[in-house]
Amino acid sequence: MSCYSGIGRETAATLVRRNAHVVLACRNAERGEKLRKELYEEGVQLLDVASLESVRSFAKSWQQQNRPLHMLVNNAGIFSMGAERSLTEDGFEAHMGTNHLGPFLLTMLLLPNLRQTAKRSNHSLPVRIVNVSSKMHELAPSIDTADPHFGEQKAYSSLAAYNRSKLAQILFTAELRRRLPGDCGVTAAAVHPGEVMTDVADNCYFGSDCRCSSPSKHALDPALGQWLWSWSADMVKLPAKYEIKAHSSS
Repeated sequence: MSCYSGIGRETAATLVRRNAHVVLACRNAERGEKLRKELYEEGVQLLDVASLESVRSFAKSWQQQNRPLHMLVNNAGIFSMGAERSLTEDGFEAHMGTNHLGPFLLTMLLLPNLRQTAKRSNHSLPVRIVNVSSKMHELAPSIDTADPHFGEQKAYSSLAAYNRSKLAQILFTAELRRRLPGDCGVTAAAVHPGEVMTDVADNCYFGSDCRCSSPSKHALDPALGQWLWSWSADMVKLPAKYEIKAHSSS
């Protein structure tokens, strides 16, 4: 999934129609530029969430620009249907690395910008983090904390890996909500996109009634959420200054 097709394209187009200034974070400059021209928007910046180096580079560039950031939509992802296990350049199982760990690092590195934007507006404008997940997370039987990257080849399937990565997205969102101070002005949400024809799975449809719903019991497990947070921070080598400590009551 990308910023220039499917869910990413429609999200960008809708935001532009609502007069938002949209920065397209794309891994393919040519296709990103083509979409930029179609949307009449200014911003296209390179970003490949499957690469931690690319994520860090994008975040550093954004921070240097000292620009406001009202909404971060973590949409990019993969579903390698029927493919054998593969790894990102950082050695992560491809689905977990692309769908969760890359966006996790991006979110944490840009969180200071989001919080500063909320502060500057005196919390008068909504500042949001939106993680595009899936109902498929319900099919994930929790996360094997001893083998989160499916290192055991015999246990691997692309569907199981995808489902696990989508569960990780929701666990991350829930844990982020628990850790963010209530008065920081930043909210986080995970969404199921509903029936969408995308390049990821162009023959699959998921029903959705656009109402708030509860995720699976595993997605609401605070102990698993805390484990995932610590594990993710360790995997991406999150600098201490970007860490958010868990509240004593969590």
